[in-house]
Amino acid sequence: MNRWLWIACLVVVSIAFIADESEAYARRRSYTSRRRSVSSYTARRRTAYVARRRSAYAARRRYISSRRRSYLRRRAVLRRRSYLRRRTTPVLRRRSYLRRRAVLRRRSYLRRRTTPVLRRRSYLRRRAVLRRRSYLRRRTVLRRRSYLRRRSYLRRRSYLRRRTVVRRRTGYWRRLVARRRSTTIGVFSAWSTWSACSKSCGGGTQKRTRTCSTSKCSGLYTVSRPCSTVLCQGEQCVVGTQRKSTNGLQCICRGPPGKWFCCRLRKEFHSLTTTERDAFIRAFKIASTNTTYKAKYRALIETHRKNFNRGIHNKKQFLPWHRWYLLQMENLLRTVDSSVTLPYFDWSVHSRQPRNANLWRADNLGGDGVCDQDGENCCVTTGPFSKSNWKTSEDKCLERKFEGTVPNMVAVQIAVDLPLSRFQTFELTLRGTLHDGPHCAIGGTMCTGSASDAPEFFLHHAFVDSIWWRFQSRSLSHRRQDFYGSNTQLIDASGATAHQYHNQEALPGNVAVCYEGTARGLIPVDNNVISIAQRRLSLMKPAQLFGIPRSKYTSLSKRKNALKLFHVPKSTADKMKKLDGLLQSSSSATTLTTPLDKMTGFNLNGVVQNTTISG
Repeated sequence: MNRWLWIACLVVVSIAFIADESEAYARRRSYTSRRRSVSSYTARRRTAYVARRRSAYAARRRYISSRRRSYLRRRAVLRRRSYLRRRTTPVLRRRSYLRRRAVLRRRSYLRRRTTPVLRRRSYLRRRAVLRRRSYLRRRTVLRRRSYLRRRSYLRRRSYLRRRTVVRRRTGYWRRLVARRRSTTIGVFSAWSTWSACSKSCGGGTQKRTRTCSTSKCSGLYTVSRPCSTVLCQGEQCVVGTQRKSTNGLQCICRGPPGKWFCCRLRKEFHSLTTTERDAFIRAFKIASTNTTYKAKYRALIETHRKNFNRGIHNKKQFLPWHRWYLLQMENLLRTVDSSVTLPYFDWSVHSRQPRNANLWRADNLGGDGVCDQDGENCCVTTGPFSKSNWKTSEDKCLERKFEGTVPNMVAVQIAVDLPLSRFQTFELTLRGTLHDGPHCAIGGTMCTGSASDAPEFFLHHAFVDSIWWRFQSRSLSHRRQDFYGSNTQLIDASGATAHQYHNQEALPGNVAVCYEGTARGLIPVDNNVISIAQRRLSLMKPAQLFGIPRSKYTSLSKRKNALKLFHVPKSTADKMKKLDGLLQSSSSATTLTTPLDKMTGFNLNGVVQNTTISG
């Protein structure tokens, strides 16, 4: 009984609970729906409010912006008006006004132009108008010219008709014919020979005459020309004065007493003017290629080639024979151009960098050769003596192959300053170190038995000859050493003897040769750094020269090809190597900073500026 009561109670309680939950759920549903409807309404009102605020803000911004623009326009206008008031002249205001008006009109015009078609039409109209105007102008000018020509022609023709009529009426033609018949123009005879020169030197004149077959001839009866323009050797002058004479001669006044001395001046190649360089190169090429001179040129080259190993490089022949040889080549070049003399190449200035000298530029003698894969056949490819422009007497290309360095200015001066008692040492040094070495330093053709085929051969030997002359110029005893009074005949030199060529200033044919430079015995030149250094070196004592630190050059012991080329006997070669070692510096130059120092191999400015020279 109780159990069923409890179950009934439980059922009643459960039903009551469910009913309460259902009622609570319904209340919650109603509340949620009411909340949702309120939220949606609020959101719509908020959105509308934000939109109204933004619209009002944008309108405010537009209003402010328009006010700002209006303000800026008014300010610009006021400033412009103030500026225009300050402009000083009515002319400027008028120009400014016209510019503004033109700009405004142009803008207005461009606004009115509606389509590219209209613009194109307007452009074509303007172009047609301009072309028409140009055509009309040209036509007017041409018509005017044609009219003036016709008028001038008609006036000329009318004038000639009137003149002819007047002459006929006045008997002009009859008088002219009668005058010509009565006077016969004579004919000149041939010119007479030139008379003797009025002076033997210092400038004179020659005359020649001709005669007329009648009393009247048209032309000159007498003509004259200058002659004997060479300065008189005995003419009084101021010591040290220099003058340029005709035929490439340089005259310098020596004394006391002042007497003119004229000679063929041989300059260092780099001191030649552009005109003198071109003249030398042109004369050399003409002599070697022109049929008028080619035979004599080739015979001269062959003389050196065939006698190369027949004694011309021995002691008794070397110096006088090559002085004779240089004179023969110079005489040949002067038949081509009388103003040309042989230059010399002072390679001692370019001791460390001989290949960088301006002599080897393309506008001078050309540069280094270009060798094949085997390192042979190093033909020159640049300059007037390149493979394509010039051939040797053997119809081969000119070859060069620079190798090593050459003795510097100090070494050359040490050799020149050797005492008279050591002339044999001087000659051996000059023949070995200063002649044989540079031959193979240039290399190529210069280091063969056909060395005389190279144009630089004569420049090198002229420098060797100038070193000998510097030694000879030290005193009369130096000049007469060894070859003076020698009857030794020079090989294949048409009977010339060594004695005839021991004095550079009294060569056969009344020829005198001198070298340009600053050392003793040379014709003075401008005082540049190199020239001053050469002069200072020439005035130094041997101990001072040996004390100058300088770079070492490629010694003869390393140039076995040179000793082999000139067939130097072993005993002579040993002496040459020993003397070559004496010319080398005992202390090397360590600080060569300037380009000139690196080129010469020693401190050039130190010699020029800091050296004390005793008189």
